[in-house]
Amino acid sequence: MTFTRAQLKDAVGRRADFPIGTLHFNRDQVDYIEACSTSKPGQLLLILPSGFLELQNKTVRAIRKELFSEYWPTHVADIGDIWSPATSIKFQLMVLAKERSAQCSFATFKRVASLKVSKVHTKVLDASDVALEETFDDLLGWLNGDADEGFCIPTNLVNVERLTPRYHDPQYLALEDEVTSQPFAPLSQLCEVLVPRRTGGEGPVYRLNGANEPIPQTQILFGKTTNVGLLPGDILLSRYRNIRAVLLEQPEPGVTPLDFFLVVRCKSDLISPEYLVTYLSSEFAWSYAERNMSGSVVPKISKSDLLDLPVLLPDPEILERAPSIYHALFPKTDERDRLEQIRKAIFRPEKLAETSLQVFYLTEILGMLSETKLRHLKDIVADDIKEIDKCREAGALKSCVVLCGSVLEAVLLEWLSEIENKDHVNAEGKDRLDLKEVISRLKKHRALMRPHDGNSHRIREKRNVIHPARMLKHDPLSEEEVDGVIEMLKSLLEIRFE
Repeated sequence: MTFTRAQLKDAVGRRADFPIGTLHFNRDQVDYIEACSTSKPGQLLLILPSGFLELQNKTVRAIRKELFSEYWPTHVADIGDIWSPATSIKFQLMVLAKERSAQCSFATFKRVASLKVSKVHTKVLDASDVALEETFDDLLGWLNGDADEGFCIPTNLVNVERLTPRYHDPQYLALEDEVTSQPFAPLSQLCEVLVPRRTGGEGPVYRLNGANEPIPQTQILFGKTTNVGLLPGDILLSRYRNIRAVLLEQPEPGVTPLDFFLVVRCKSDLISPEYLVTYLSSEFAWSYAERNMSGSVVPKISKSDLLDLPVLLPDPEILERAPSIYHALFPKTDERDRLEQIRKAIFRPEKLAETSLQVFYLTEILGMLSETKLRHLKDIVADDIKEIDKCREAGALKSCVVLCGSVLEAVLLEWLSEIENKDHVNAEGKDRLDLKEVISRLKKHRALMRPHDGNSHRIREKRNVIHPARMLKHDPLSEEEVDGVIEMLKSLLEIRFE
């Protein structure tokens, strides 16, 4: 069957006849579904809040059972917050047919339509306010098979209780095969999971702050207290929208977690709190959480889903390294000490078997460390550049070029260390590389390309103004030369920190 623009307009119009965001949210959606299916058409085109049919309450379970006893899904798409800004709820378009097809198509579209005007207080929406004329072209192309969007899976593999693109995404489905063939254990065998409940009182509570860190920090505020007493080594896990985990090494007495969290408490010697909190920040854990989140208004991961989370059991070497890796990721106040912690965590002599899955996990974690290191190095260098600019304003030309050379050497040594997986920053004696050799190696690795390789050598040469031989020759430095050195350094830093 070919879909038309008129059908989409009709579907939006019918959807707009039913309210969104009222106190009777679930009943409103059921009324909408029943209105669409009353005449028992051969095909249904529904627009529902994303994840609504995943809910496990009695009302939704009943309508889901009734709906899928007669219909098969053929198309499911996330279509975004099409009635924004009247409501930020994201919607899902699905096509159900009485005749079972071989495959079901899934796709995600970003903001395919939106309100032309703001109706932020409107609960019953107006179909005419949705900008359809151009924005539904991609959706029509996908429905009619004319556009290469999304993915298809056999209908017999579709789970109608989790009818979302994210749940059926092939990259997430592949995780199950990986888990069954590798040394994983469900989190339920390794940890206890506690669900904080409000006590009705108020007092100091833990919440997450907005730190831009792989592992965030906590903040203590006054708020609604809960019934969970915290112990050293407990992990607070935010359960809405995405996983954010933080380890409480020494919880403050009398402070409870917000009910926003799940509390994870290790009970097995096979893992450690430091390993688990880092693991929960890995791509694998995020992928699992993304696939298993449910809920139509605020997606969340449940306690039961978390208990089913497959945890990669660490090799002894990985478990031993877990504390140093964790403390390198966890923010400290002194940036230069932080960089030293990261170096110690990254550069270790132990080697793991190349075939071990631990290698892939460790590679990801070391990638997180490298990103953290680069971010903090950038902050340090930014302060150094301010000092260079101050020297230039004061006319201290020699100080400018010396500082430029020092910044260049520090940045390039970190860069080469990362590429060669060896700590060149703290190397001593015969292992210590001079700046000329560092530049040459980076050029061989094709990290430094023209003109930055040549410019690096020019900065190195200008820094040698403090060399006794240069001082005896009384070689003067011009303002133009110094300005050129500063610009060359800033240009190189741009490519390093881009």
